[in-house]
Amino acid sequence: MCRCADVQMCPSPTRPLTHSHTRFLTHSHTCPLAKLIKEAILNAHSTDAIQARVAQALDPKQQKNVEDASLMALATRFIDMETLHEERQQAKEQRLMPEYIERFFEKATAYLKCPARKRKDGLWQVEPVHARFRDGTLRSARRYGTPEKAYRYLTFEKAERTDARFLHPPELIGPGHPLFEAVLELTEKECSPHLAQGATFFDPEATEPYLLWFVRAFLTDGTGKTVGERLFAARQYTDGHFQTTSPWSLHDLKPSEEPHTIPAALTPYADDSQHEAVLVWILDEAFPAYFDEIEGRRVHEAAIKKKYLEKSFTYLINREQVKLLQQEGKLREDDTYRLAYEDTKRRYDELRERQKARRMEVEQEQVLTPAPPQVIAMIAVLPLEMTAEEAGWLHRDAETERIAMQATIAYENAAGRRPEDVSSPSLKLGFDIRCFLKHNQI
Repeated sequence: MCRCADVQMCPSPTRPLTHSHTRFLTHSHTCPLAKLIKEAILNAHSTDAIQARVAQALDPKQQKNVEDASLMALATRFIDMETLHEERQQAKEQRLMPEYIERFFEKATAYLKCPARKRKDGLWQVEPVHARFRDGTLRSARRYGTPEKAYRYLTFEKAERTDARFLHPPELIGPGHPLFEAVLELTEKECSPHLAQGATFFDPEATEPYLLWFVRAFLTDGTGKTVGERLFAARQYTDGHFQTTSPWSLHDLKPSEEPHTIPAALTPYADDSQHEAVLVWILDEAFPAYFDEIEGRRVHEAAIKKKYLEKSFTYLINREQVKLLQQEGKLREDDTYRLAYEDTKRRYDELRERQKARRMEVEQEQVLTPAPPQVIAMIAVLPLEMTAEEAGWLHRDAETERIAMQATIAYENAAGRRPEDVSSPSLKLGFDIRCFLKHNQI
């Protein structure tokens, strides 16, 4: 005897319940309905009879859920796997190493007085999670969910989730995890005054001082949703001109352990009143390329959505239309079919309205509007004073870089991997070589 959720009904012109539908219905909390479907299948009723009995047992909310399941099933035919693969690769490239994330979490939780501690086995424990981190009004809570009351087994290393050393499989924490995002949001909120005051760093490569600005920019669509958020960075030199750079460049700088006075040549640009100048420059010089990137992606996604929505709604509307024609004929002969006819008519009208609303929503999703950008932080960067010997091994040397890259590429090729040179400054990736494993995995 097979389980009901595993049954795939035979196809028919009216498209009976599919595997995804029966799985949803039998795993719902509507026990009579689940029993009805199982009995219908075991007793070998016709698909028309099964549909009729199921339709009678469904309330409007369940009917909508089944229709949504149909929409999702049809949508999967048009998923752009190539685009998803590219986005996944890019996310992996830009992901910080677990050591950076863990170090931030350790310092941030200590600053926020969150009871996080590293266990002897290397896992992290946060118990209890204070109410401030579980505040439902946090932006992170609305997007990622509310953290649990306690976490006993947390790890920053993906591989440790299946490590046999641990009796209890640890939970992966990092960007996107409710607790991590809550810690990040509260840290940013409480440290924003300090960020506004600025800080001093040293650059071993610099020959003159400069300001390094960090600006956060947003894009919203016609529905009001935030569809893009990016951190931009720009250098401002003593003559006032700007130069775009990567936010990752901060990792190449050395923080000052003592307070320093900003050089007089930079003082006029370090005032809060100068924020507008850097925001205007970012919007004019750096933002357009980002806007074009998001716009192109949204147009591409909209084309896919339109394609599957038209097919999905056409199928569902046609199905209800066939039912209406059938029930109209029966209604002329027997008035007892009036309730079923009116119910089908209601679903037909609702589908037409939903189709119209979704078409409008897809159009609105393509209308992009830049939200006002925000200056997150500004730091003063000074040339690092070094001895001649220190300068020799700290300064970047083009020939040394070339030899190192050649050796790395040769090593990766010998190991059966496919290295790619991405050291061009225009890419602003923060690393020099991208390496692909089998099946084009990074």
